Amino acid sequence: MNELVISIIVPIYNVGNYLKKCIDSILEQTYENIEVILVDDGSTDDSSFLCDLYSEKDNRVIVIHKENGGLDSARKAGVKSATGDYIGYVDGDDWVEPDMYEKMVHVIEKSQEKINCVVCGIVENYEERERYRRPYLEEGIYNKRKFSEKLRDKILYTGEFYRSSVSTSLGDKIFSSEIIKKYQLRDGLNTTLSDDSFVSIPALIDGGNLAVIQDCLYHYRIRHDSLKHSLKETNFRETITEFLPVWEETFKMAAKDYDYSQHIKIYLLYTLAMKEPQYFDYNQETLLNLYGGVEYGSKVIVYGAGQTGIVLMKYLKSLELIRVVGWVDRDYDKLDNNELQSPEELKNMEYDYLLVAIIRRDAFESAKKDLIAYGIQDEKIRCVSDNIIENVDKYIY
Repeated sequence: MNELVISIIVPIYNVGNYLKKCIDSILEQTYENIEVILVDDGSTDDSSFLCDLYSEKDNRVIVIHKENGGLDSARKAGVKSATGDYIGYVDGDDWVEPDMYEKMVHVIEKSQEKINCVVCGIVENYEERERYRRPYLEEGIYNKRKFSEKLRDKILYTGEFYRSSVSTSLGDKIFSSEIIKKYQLRDGLNTTLSDDSFVSIPALIDGGNLAVIQDCLYHYRIRHDSLKHSLKETNFRETITEFLPVWEETFKMAAKDYDYSQHIKIYLLYTLAMKEPQYFDYNQETLLNLYGGVEYGSKVIVYGAGQTGIVLMKYLKSLELIRVVGWVDRDYDKLDNNELQSPEELKNMEYDYLLVAIIRRDAFESAKKDLIAYGIQDEKIRCVSDNIIENVDKYIY
């Protein structure tokens, strides 16, 4: 059997401070039969220079310099140039474990059926801490029959909000070249709202034959300087109106015998909850409808300083009719954020509602137990409301 070639696409835009760690982690892989495609998307820092430097040092590195066109444009340029049997992605500020691709290739080579995708776990690397996200599925191979029986109707939405059977990221996977090219090169699948999801999930559905590795091998760097700009002047309502038919048609192409329309809408709700909490307040009589609705003039506390908490706080600061009286996180002393307070301070605060900025229901229930132990009244604790799923067609149309 000929040794498989893995093409690894690295979209790059002004990540010079992180790029060396990213590229070194790829070139130092224990599996050496790789093609590394660095796509410089019009960087204005030293990223362009670093890309050229690496191409001179290692003949496995290919560099593409292009005008800035965004993440999807950079990935498309990389995919068009890829010659490998399988294609993977690493964002320019992320990095991978040294044996990531060796483990993935090992699974492919020992399988008696062609594997179209291999997925592993992710390490979320915050500036002050890290969190391991292992696949929801058990380790093993899901051939087309097993995939159809166990995953087809749960791959994007398992019935629990913010719970898909497989992560929607591209970075924690490698795909067979012919499958991922089919979707990566389609237009309208990767927007500010949809990120990787509407490329990765249709490719998974179409290909079937998925292999799952429980090891967390991909490091996703979560940067505060990036998160604080999450609320951009983007009209997501217009984005949904324009692209929802494209996304639905793509899923129909991937799965001719199953309708994913409602699952797509629920997934969009989750993405909006993460990126744009104000979306749910459009033309409504109350504010913070994502959290069940809060009356004008209310005093609130935010619990949680992850991505959801940071975005929620930025929105709250833009509101004149809601008063934020505290921002609390149990890891307040480990985080480089002087706005954060200890949960111990809750007993000294006067407020109407405590908003738990955690979307996963199991994580929320754990946090709620802690809060009740601090003496917080149950009726004051708010989380992302189940009503948004029940009213999905009200928000996504």
